[in-house]
Amino acid sequence: MAEPYEVPTSLWHRPDMLAALKTRDIGAVFRLVRQYGGLSQTAIGSLTGYSQGKVSAIMSGSQQVTALEVFERIADGLHMPDQARMALGLAPRDLAAAAIPRQDARPAFTSALAPPTVDLVRHGEDETEVRRRDSSASRAPPRPARAR
Repeated sequence: MAEPYEVPTSLWHRPDMLAALKTRDIGAVFRLVRQYGGLSQTAIGSLTGYSQGKVSAIMSGSQQVTALEVFERIADGLHMPDQARMALGLAPRDLAAAAIPRQDARPAFTSALAPPTVDLVRHGEDETEVRRRDSSASRAPPRPARAR
């Protein structure tokens, strides 16, 4: 059975909606959903778990949403697609689809890029010298420790 209230998918791609999401302005998000999605304050409240009065207060700016779990509940209730969720600063629902593909053109990790390793050389009870060892063959070998 279809849900009685549905936000049009195209609404989430509007520049004004994306700007509202990026600034986490839920009042603007609700106003845009009402204006372009045709949902009443009661319908928005029904989807997001708010009363009509609370939706009205958020839309007017007299109350603001700041809690992460409330952003999540609103995103879930309005069935925000992953692009909209990420604009709001939330994790996408489909992590595999939203993952940034790895580029094969990246340079491979080579020993020339490897950071030097450090060896501790113990000379006596209280004397310890730190000697750097480099894994690239192009650099000079480490100098022997000075005699004290």
